Amino acid sequence: MKAVEKEFEKITKLRESNERSEESLLKEIEKVTTKKQKYMEMFQNEVINIKELKQYTNPLNEDIATVSNDGTITGKTLGKAEIIVTHTITNKTATVFVNVVPKEKQSVP
Repeated sequence: MKAVEKEFEKITKLRESNERSEESLLKEIEKVTTKKQKYMEMFQNEVINIKELKQYTNPLNEDIATVSNDGTITGKTLGKAEIIVTHTITNKTATVFVNVVPKEKQSVP
């Protein structure tokens, strides 16, 4: 987990300093997305529980998009965020994937 955190911090610092090209940034986003997918597979295979999944993936997702208390999703930077919701009574979960894209490339399916 420490390696993922270090990689995430590295990406954030480089993004802030604007020293990266769009192509290399997209490659880094792909790496983070791959790591999140691995955590999701671990959850689906019952290697980790939902609490651990959120612990591992929330920091990665919150840099891309956030969810307010009323459910509004706000994009913060380009990327793909995985949002996991849990029903408070049944503890059933659902996953939503949100792609944050440049404003001029917005599309609604």
